[in-house]
Amino acid sequence: MVDQPRVARYRQFGDPSVIGVEAQDVPDPGPHDVVVEIRRSGINPLDVKTRAGAQNVPIPEGGLIPHTDGAGIIRRLGSDAAGLTEGQRVWVWGVGREVGTAANLAVVPAERVMPLPENASFDLGASLGIPAITAALCLSRHEDRLIVPSTYALAGRSVLVRGGGAVAHFTIQLAKHLGARVVVAASPSKLQAVELAGADASVDRTRTDAQQALRELSPDGYDLIVDVSPAANIQSDIDLAAFRATIALYAREGGNSAEVDFRALQAKNITLRSIRTIELPQDEMQWAADTVTWALEAGALSVGEAHGLPIVLFSLDEIGQAHAAVEAPGFHGKALVTL
Repeated sequence: MVDQPRVARYRQFGDPSVIGVEAQDVPDPGPHDVVVEIRRSGINPLDVKTRAGAQNVPIPEGGLIPHTDGAGIIRRLGSDAAGLTEGQRVWVWGVGREVGTAANLAVVPAERVMPLPENASFDLGASLGIPAITAALCLSRHEDRLIVPSTYALAGRSVLVRGGGAVAHFTIQLAKHLGARVVVAASPSKLQAVELAGADASVDRTRTDAQQALRELSPDGYDLIVDVSPAANIQSDIDLAAFRATIALYAREGGNSAEVDFRALQAKNITLRSIRTIELPQDEMQWAADTVTWALEAGALSVGEAHGLPIVLFSLDEIGQAHAAVEAPGFHGKALVTL
């Protein structure tokens, strides 16, 4: 256990300078909680948007400890925290608002704690969280049926991923492990990264003939399409979709609305799914967490520059710099706070 634990906290919304670092009392877990000694705290876009006040939620008394994801070692168990042990390496996800992972010691609901295999680093564990959970949810249904995770679950299927961030990264790796052929449409600066992540093919989305290039890579259409920017892409997605395809939308980059050709949507019996991970029932997110851990144990998930998602480490005292880096235009990689 850390001798003098510290915690990051902010008591008002604003730029990264509002985050301070202070001494932390050793927390007591509730009956269904565990105390995790955090080794890496992962920063997601949601974390910086929340700090900036973009989520339109009040700050509770006592302020907010940032970040929902992380990795570390269980140090204390609540009386009813089943299936976990002290000293166990774990990755944690979607921890909550008031008590986040930017702390030496984080109180985490036991249901948001998953085992971290010995073959997985804390860097990888802290990078998973909401991005990998979202990726799994986007791939969870095909032809309106929940898939059963296996290395042949999507065999013979084509998956189109639009985007090049952390969610796209884990979507590529999970889809490959599920047996799919994966094509990615991304900005020119992200093409090498998505190929390093394991994509079978990639297309520069800014090309004037990008639609034709994507069609030629899968003439029969794409069975699953995972899209970060539906406002810009929805009509293209419908055009490229195979019969009975699923289109999963997980973000709103580029706008909040778009015209949809319902005739074309219905003609192909396309399923349109919207994924907002933090609002889903626990059982659905648990399925996703189990799927991520299944792939993790098989060594199918990876991070780092050689795998297309560079890791950028910051100390707890540099947490403001970490937030500024994530907010900077063109940032690519995974920012982690090391504790």
